[in-house]
Amino acid sequence: MYSIVIQGLRWETVVEIPQGTVLEKGRKNQWYQQITTSAANLVVPWGCCAWASKDVIYYIGSFRPYARKSYKSSLQGRVSNYLQNHRTKNGGYENTNLHIFNNINTVLQNQPMMPTHLTFDTMKIGARVIDFAMFSGESVFVHAVEQLLICTYRLDSECIWNRT
Repeated sequence: MYSIVIQGLRWETVVEIPQGTVLEKGRKNQWYQQITTSAANLVVPWGCCAWASKDVIYYIGSFRPYARKSYKSSLQGRVSNYLQNHRTKNGGYENTNLHIFNNINTVLQNQPMMPTHLTFDTMKIGARVIDFAMFSGESVFVHAVEQLLICTYRLDSECIWNRT
């Protein structure tokens, strides 16, 4: 039997998007540039990110290394996709990026929103101690923690935008 304990868990704000802002799809707007430029500062290959207000985490996702060299960081590539890579499939099913984008704009009508990323001091799995650098270098750790966090936050009626 193993236990998982994350010590010093923090959601670091990338940028705060003020209440009343309307995000527009695409690269040619002020908020796309501000959000993606700020996200470029976190240089880790793998990680967890979230969209949150001051009091609620609405969505938790993960990011991975992006093949496009135009991104300075994996997080920059991920938030770029939230802001522009939108598709609607047959039957009206919105892809995750469009689903999140539309929900962000709805919440922004009443409160500020923040793209955030996870950081922590250490993670203990059983007797093993894993630091953040080791975590952010291994997809298996990131995907496990992503699912664990979604389940945990759902206990508090958060992560309502997550479909899984």
